[in-house]
Amino acid sequence: MSPWTDRENRAGYTLLELIIVLVIVGILFYAGARMSTGQRSQEIQLGEVCESDLRVIFNAEKAYLLEKGGYAAAVDAPAIYQTLGVSIPDSHFAYRIQAGPRQFKAVATRKSGRLCEGMQMSITQTGDIVKECAVWRKPG
Repeated sequence: MSPWTDRENRAGYTLLELIIVLVIVGILFYAGARMSTGQRSQEIQLGEVCESDLRVIFNAEKAYLLEKGGYAAAVDAPAIYQTLGVSIPDSHFAYRIQAGPRQFKAVATRKSGRLCEGMQMSITQTGDIVKECAVWRKPG
């Protein structure tokens, strides 16, 4: 009887079988980590675009305040364009502006995405940006 064909009398796995299983598990783990890193990188980039859009809205609101004496409110990107003349092409966020006579808050809500879906980034009349999603925050 050969040890390669007589499997019923063996009490365990060979070293080669264990190594093969470990290699397969390692490959699956690496592939999952790479996919997660790619999603994280994309989310970081989208957060940077959103922050840039909010800064443009901030500057437009400051100009609107000087011209009209108050801040402008808008419920979505087309209304922001109509009121402030700011075009926001990004479709990954829903933008809106809440405004009063001496204050405003522009809010961008992430429409879809695994990591930050439904989370918000906002800017106020002071220029302070608040980021709900930890991925959007810069380390350090």
